[in-house]
Amino acid sequence: MPENRDLTEDARFLAGAAHFDRGEFFEAHEEWEALWHATQGEARNFVQGLIQVTSAMHQLKTGNMRGARQLHDSSAELLAPYGASCMGVDLKRLKEGLDNALREILDEPWDRLAGRHNPDAPVKVAYTADRAFPFPWKKT
Repeated sequence: MPENRDLTEDARFLAGAAHFDRGEFFEAHEEWEALWHATQGEARNFVQGLIQVTSAMHQLKTGNMRGARQLHDSSAELLAPYGASCMGVDLKRLKEGLDNALREILDEPWDRLAGRHNPDAPVKVAYTADRAFPFPWKKT
């Protein structure tokens, strides 16, 4: 079980960051979920917030705008207590990157967003390379 100070040195954290940078959001989610299961204490919500970010990006890639928006909102809630930076992760830049990636859907009414159960809803945006952003992390 990783100590909070060693969290970013954990192979699962590092692999998740590398997957994120390659736009492999599902794979990043899987790595960070394995880390989350092994994490205790305050850092658990931090890791869960990172998972929600990767999941939002994955849902965007798969065309599930409702899922992307819901995960955007839950990631913001989970990461807010950690401030602008935590364990070398620039949370301000992470939020800005996610906000930019989902810019067209953040202010849309829920019923206009396409999703699994309403694929014909009018608001659906395509995932393109310009929506990707690097994972804002520096080893401390």
